[in-house]
Amino acid sequence: MNRTCRMLVAAALALVLSLSFGTAFAKNGNANPGKPHSNKPTQTAIDSITLTLTDRSGNAIPPDVISGEYTIVTKHRYLAAAAIVPSTAKRELKWKSSKPSVVSVNGKGALYCNKPGKAVITVSCKKSAVKQSIVVNVSANEAVFNTAENRTVKRVYLSGSSLMMDVVLVNSTEEAMTAAPDLAFFLKLSGESDFTALGVKPGHLRRAIAAHETGTAVYRIKKVDPKTISFLNASANCQLP
Repeated sequence: MNRTCRMLVAAALALVLSLSFGTAFAKNGNANPGKPHSNKPTQTAIDSITLTLTDRSGNAIPPDVISGEYTIVTKHRYLAAAAIVPSTAKRELKWKSSKPSVVSVNGKGALYCNKPGKAVITVSCKKSAVKQSIVVNVSANEAVFNTAENRTVKRVYLSGSSLMMDVVLVNSTEEAMTAAPDLAFFLKLSGESDFTALGVKPGHLRRAIAAHETGTAVYRIKKVDPKTISFLNASANCQLP
């Protein structure tokens, strides 16, 4: 084979190899055969977050219509639920309380109220700047009434697991009052339409009430579950049996 023929054969082989490599590149979509192209879809990002608050029974806690803040009570658990848009985005969220000593929050948005105070609960995306917050006001688990009339409930609260009521007593006699009368008690919790009779209970005076003076008697009503009962916006009254 002469020189001219050998050159033509070499050129033909080079052309064949070049075409073969170009076909392989087109099929793989990657000039580097060691790093094949991935068909994995791009992860959808979170655009916005909306927060709602419920108690441990799933009942919605509405915010104040003016301030937008939420009022909850000590020693109770609540759940802050985060709705994300779009819903198909990966839920990589981080929760934080501005005052864990008042309200602590875990990685699932569960809140526990430790003591009275105010805190900001914030949920944010781990991989973006999207976040949302709510303000919670933690109140003592009690109901206080502005009254000074005789035999009226002044305060409803807990002592351990006991439901307690303080009652205003007016001593209209000429002698000091040293014992509290037995009284029948009634309670209506927030959301209830009727009062529940709690029975007749004995009480004790914080101190003797002088003639024509006003004092306070303490009544231990019954045992309750402090984790489930809330006296926020409760009503109560008492009367002679």
